[in-house]
Amino acid sequence: MQLSENDRKLIDRLQQGLPLEPDPYGIIAKELAIPRSEIPARINELQKAGYLRRVGGVFDASKMGFRSLLVGASVPEIDLPEFIDIVNGHPGVTHNYLRQGRLNLWFTLATASPEKAETFLEGLAQCFPSIVLHQFPRLTNYKLKVFFPMEED
Repeated sequence: MQLSENDRKLIDRLQQGLPLEPDPYGIIAKELAIPRSEIPARINELQKAGYLRRVGGVFDASKMGFRSLLVGASVPEIDLPEFIDIVNGHPGVTHNYLRQGRLNLWFTLATASPEKAETFLEGLAQCFPSIVLHQFPRLTNYKLKVFFPMEED
């Protein structure tokens, strides 16, 4: 899928956050001079094409009583597609990235208790005996605002 000018504008706008209004897509449509009906359709297409993973809120898990940790995994290439699907299917996973090196997959996991995290990770280890998981609990919160400008070449 080739990104159109409107796709690039929409991705840039979504990175800034959704307006906290009853019709955030209507506001974005007006800002970008795109028909309102096109916004959800474009988001859906961008997700299918892999440009967007999700559109939704990002919450401070610790303030809501959740435990957040970073998990580094060593996953054999043959297991990656199924492993990624399972990890991405967990509602507490907000980020999941492939990387080069021994720990080739990293994801964040937020759960209501340490036991729930352990249950999920133990389930992964049982399904995939050849993987190695390393847990890195969050000790300090560092929040970086990252913006990838899509309208620039």
